[in-house]
Amino acid sequence: MKRTIALLFLLLAAAAAAHAQLYDFTLYNYSGQDIDSVCLAPVDTGSWSDNLLDYYIFDGDYGDIELDTLTEDLCESSGIYEFDLLVGFDDGTELTWSDIDLLSVYEIYIYLDDDGEIQAEGY
Repeated sequence: MKRTIALLFLLLAAAAAAHAQLYDFTLYNYSGQDIDSVCLAPVDTGSWSDNLLDYYIFDGDYGDIELDTLTEDLCESSGIYEFDLLVGFDDGTELTWSDIDLLSVYEIYIYLDDDGEIQAEGY
């Protein structure tokens, strides 16, 4: 009986962890600048979340972005999984990228293109 309860507890814990990680992603920074803020908003609403970072993502480094419960609940209740991404840099500039599907994007790379412009791509 104890073994069955322990197994059930482990299965529930694993399911909860998998659910929490469903919308999380890793942000890689190759922009030439340090990132000090990351915010999300449902596509085209401009209703930005609070800053999801409590640290800097330095150039050449990465950070794991874990979405808050409110954002996860919005995804679940509304069926909205596409978000706009706002990235703030330590020099005060901000850039946005649209239509990021949180169900299919697990990694976002921010980088300088051949013209020196900051770009983002998700995988």
